[in-house]
Amino acid sequence: VSGPGTLGHIVFTGATPGVYTVTYQGALMSDPAPAAIPIITRTAVITVYGQATVSGIVKLQGRATPITAGPVTMVDTTGLFVGPYATTYDASLGTFSLNVPALAAGTTYTLTADHDLYLGRYKLLTVTPGGSYAQPTTTLRGGDANNDERVAIGDMTCIGNTFGTAVPTCTGGSSDINADGIVNIFDLVIAGGNYGLPGPGPMDFGPMPW
Repeated sequence: VSGPGTLGHIVFTGATPGVYTVTYQGALMSDPAPAAIPIITRTAVITVYGQATVSGIVKLQGRATPITAGPVTMVDTTGLFVGPYATTYDASLGTFSLNVPALAAGTTYTLTADHDLYLGRYKLLTVTPGGSYAQPTTTLRGGDANNDERVAIGDMTCIGNTFGTAVPTCTGGSSDINADGIVNIFDLVIAGGNYGLPGPGPMDFGPMPW
């Protein structure tokens, strides 16, 4: 091998949160000759972060089938930890669970649940290493046919224009809110009951907190 490049990696894994000084020396690599290629002693300071578990149940208004994929995320408000973090779902119950990094002093995340045709929910959640945080069950309100995070006249118009059909055409979304295969009174009732409600943004925790 000639020129610059990486010939190998040394990986350290920490099991207990904390700050560690790691020194490695005497490591050797061999070429086909074989001739030993010594590796210079190195010292590294490594921070091992803990983890916390966040779980809960997310339901969709007007649907019997729970959410089965993709609506729950956590974002570190300081930007130190960058997700996304894998979320595990139980399709039969609508439960979710995910593990996220946590500092000893606590790490604050924005916990988000959202789904097409429904208004999202957000909350701030501070976690510490080893903590387990079970969230109360939350039900997302429906009627956002165009997926702009607000149930407004555009959504009602879309549902009305396709009422009684199995073709839920709607720019940006669908008028079949409860996903039963037809646009009917149930979709209209869901949207009508939530008319005027906005889905809160990350910095707006009303009117529908988690």
